[in-house]
Amino acid sequence: MNILKRSIHYILSAGAKKISKNHLFEQPQEREKHPPVQLEKPTLEDSVSLASIADITRDILQRKGFLLVHHWATWCDGCMEELDDIQQFVGSLQEEEIATYAVSWELFNGTPPQNALPVVQHVHDAHKLSFSSHIVKGNPDDLFAILKLEEQQIPQTCIYKDGKPLFSHLGILGKEQQEEIRNCIREAL
Repeated sequence: MNILKRSIHYILSAGAKKISKNHLFEQPQEREKHPPVQLEKPTLEDSVSLASIADITRDILQRKGFLLVHHWATWCDGCMEELDDIQQFVGSLQEEEIATYAVSWELFNGTPPQNALPVVQHVHDAHKLSFSSHIVKGNPDDLFAILKLEEQQIPQTCIYKDGKPLFSHLGILGKEQQEEIRNCIREAL
């Protein structure tokens, strides 16, 4: 009986040593090598950014060709009401290779930038907007003066050609105003 106990004890001890040495922890060169995982950034994540007045005005005024500029903010009821219609209109203009540039006035009501970015991004994601928005940093009066915006209200939509304004509309952009923008584009061609 003693021999049987000893034999069992020896077998269990030897097995435990082998397991503890080789099987419980990963040993050097045991792991298979795999290439590092490449994570892609979602495309919508880049759709909202903070931008200085100088950057925004340079982007708009130095742009060659047609550019639809839409001024908006999430705190503006009219802006939120028309957002899906603007997206649809922008989609039809993209077929004609006309770019869109959205200027968000999110900070003009005192919202801190760290709060504005996620709010505007959420709206972009929720409405699946195909254009990017640039949240203006700086003095609103400077933006109005440089872009020669006579009305300092939103929503406001303008069409530019080679940095020069062709048409501007204050308020919700209806079908009539969309047609006016299309006519301005046709006439400028």
